[in-house]
Amino acid sequence: NEFAERNGQLGCAGDGMSREGMTLAKAFDVFRPPPDEPMLHWLIRCAKNERDEPYDHFRIPHVGAPGGPLEAFQDPMIREIYLMWATRNAKTYFGLWAMLWTSAVWPSPCFFASASKPLVEDIIGDGAWKMAENCGQFGRLPREGRRPKKKIRLPRCQWYSGWAESSRTLADKSAKIVHGNEIPKWRHLRGTSEADPWELAKERAKEWPDRKVIGEGSPTIRKKCRIETATLGGTHCRLNVPCPRCMKWQRLNLGKGERGGIVFDRGHGGRADPEVAKRTARYACRSEE
Repeated sequence: NEFAERNGQLGCAGDGMSREGMTLAKAFDVFRPPPDEPMLHWLIRCAKNERDEPYDHFRIPHVGAPGGPLEAFQDPMIREIYLMWATRNAKTYFGLWAMLWTSAVWPSPCFFASASKPLVEDIIGDGAWKMAENCGQFGRLPREGRRPKKKIRLPRCQWYSGWAESSRTLADKSAKIVHGNEIPKWRHLRGTSEADPWELAKERAKEWPDRKVIGEGSPTIRKKCRIETATLGGTHCRLNVPCPRCMKWQRLNLGKGERGGIVFDRGHGGRADPEVAKRTARYACRSEE
């Protein structure tokens, strides 16, 4: 920078810059790093699930909301993120997308762990590989029959895996990103001298100063659930939106049929009917009777 400023000043002549100074300035523009792209923009542009469906911000607004998980993942001051959501609300997808984003933008080793070996093989072997392929950011990948079910090899980094029932798989690996899937279901096997399996998994990232640990799962037994304890120990963020009528900010309830969320009528016999739901969908303010 000092060299450029000195030469830029030397290149100034009269009211403008000399040809040499302009050439030097353009040369430095070439090497200037581009501004960081928000992770949400990258997901909208590149991310797809295993069924080749693109990322839909309007279907899962709680993921990309201001102050939400995506911003937390890019915040250098945050090391651990815990997601205590209901099922089918993109908890696992968020962790996999975070590892895909890291692999494409800042290639670094990643570690995925779940409650059991079959779960790991199902998510890695049948889901994550296809997501990496559908993403289109990693060039040519091995064809389906040659893809390992417990490891993903990308051009500039690798994903490792482990499961709670095997302390051996949770050791001797180093990873910048650790994703714990369904951590409330992880069993601490009796008769073992090892630490809690989730604590073992988090140790994989301890030597990375910019590490990210993602724990996710649906809550189980109150006051005995890993994800509940971790969530209550953090900022306990919830998605808030303004009511379309009164404009008061309130917590958004998704899929519960409660006030403070989207509600709709049911069809004949109380059964869910897509056409009825489409005609009657509305926002129910929490402050209304």
